[in-house]
Amino acid sequence: MAFNVSNEMFVIVIMGSLVGYAVYRHSARTAIGVTPRGDLAAALTTACAVIMGLVLVFGLEGGPDSTTSSTPSPQPVSNEFRQ
Repeated sequence: MAFNVSNEMFVIVIMGSLVGYAVYRHSARTAIGVTPRGDLAAALTTACAVIMGLVLVFGLEGGPDSTTSSTPSPQPVSNEFRQ
C-alpha cells in the first residue's frame, strides 16, 4: 500500500520531528538523576503541536482527489439499443 505525501507535508512532519527531538534532548540536560533521560511525553506533545500548527497555517492538501466531485455526473443514455 502506497501513500502519496506532498512535499510540503513531508517538510512539516520533519520540522515537527526535529523540534520534538530538540525538546527531548533539552529536557535530558535539565533532568536530575543518575542517568538523565528526556521527557518523552513533552517531546511528543511538542512535535504534535508544531505539526498541527504548521498544517493550520499552510493548509492540508493532497487528501482525496480534489478534482473529482463527490456526486457522479449522469451518463448520457443511448437510444441505439432500445427496441
